[in-house]
Amino acid sequence: MSHFREYKTRRTAEYGVRRILVAEGYEVVRVTERDGALPTLFHLIAWGKDQGIHFIRIGSSRMSSRTFSKEVQQLTIYVRTHWNPGDVEFWIPEERDWERYRILVGGAIPITEQR
Repeated sequence: MSHFREYKTRRTAEYGVRRILVAEGYEVVRVTERDGALPTLFHLIAWGKDQGIHFIRIGSSRMSSRTFSKEVQQLTIYVRTHWNPGDVEFWIPEERDWERYRILVGGAIPITEQR
């Protein structure tokens, strides 16, 4: 199914997450960055009938716990200070599966249920 050695960089991980979301019935667009502009906060936006909208940031398998904490902190500040029409999520490859987190005002919680 998934070959996690392919997801060492965030860019390759984006394509892996996109494949999963499409298989789950979502429409997915990749948010691109412009040269010279501020980096985008989200890498993918996914939506589906009766599935809501998901704004997704993706980490890589090279991510350390310190980097993970910084990413979650940045996303938490965003959730606290901006209105979003859907869920904000953070995905990172972990061993043979994806760790999925929903970002809330107070931090991140693991997403354990299947979509």
